[in-house]
Amino acid sequence: MSVAGNIDLDYWEDFFTEKKDQEYDWYCTYSAMAKILRRHVKKGSNVLVMGCGNSPFSADLYDNVPDIHITNIDFSPICIRSMLMKHLRARPGMKWLVQDCTKMPKIANKSMDVVLDKGCAYSMMRDRGVSVRKMLRQVRRVLKTGGILSMVTLLTQDLLMILLSSKEAIYKGQGYIKFELLKPTFNEKREPIQPFHITMTYEAPECAESEMEGQVMEVEDISEHQEEQKIVIAFERGDGRGVNAGIVEAAYLFLLEEKERREKACKVES
Repeated sequence: MSVAGNIDLDYWEDFFTEKKDQEYDWYCTYSAMAKILRRHVKKGSNVLVMGCGNSPFSADLYDNVPDIHITNIDFSPICIRSMLMKHLRARPGMKWLVQDCTKMPKIANKSMDVVLDKGCAYSMMRDRGVSVRKMLRQVRRVLKTGGILSMVTLLTQDLLMILLSSKEAIYKGQGYIKFELLKPTFNEKREPIQPFHITMTYEAPECAESEMEGQVMEVEDISEHQEEQKIVIAFERGDGRGVNAGIVEAAYLFLLEEKERREKACKVES
């Protein structure tokens, strides 16, 4: 996980120096996301992992998908050097690049089937979303037509507004965004946290034009039917005008209420 800026770079360089050969997964492991990833990451896919850090996530993905090509980026040279040395021989299909995810000059236009972000966008919100908007413009540039952004984050209202309403961000005109609540986990203080998985794409789902008015199209509780309890909220935007602020607020309040309920239940169980 990485953030643009010298102060943050110093922090993360110290972090990775201290951790050395240790591994750390933010918010969830590969196994917690495996079923979700199987929808989008196929044999031969080109995948970009932003802010890869020292997580085993990329290696687990590489080991479970045949002929996959993974490009891992982080702005910490110490991190990239360590991960390159660790995986170079065993996983030759993985690349490791020192890159700022708000620029990414080494990543070609329309070269990626899937872009993965696990904690990176959330960590970049200290500048009121300026860096996140830059990152999303880069994501849009490097994704192939119909490509997918798969993001794991601790959602805030500001981040939600950027994801849904920023015309210069991930998509223009037709597109969709879907939110899923992953299984609650714990931070280093053993406090429960509720991560979200967000899927975004350029292309619109197959539905009538009259249905695509930036409305909340689907709110489905399928927790009784799947092992990973989750709520799915799908938004569709087809008129190019962005998503109404009232919809954003309603969606955020719904997600926040569910987040707090699950974290409370997780705390009681522990």
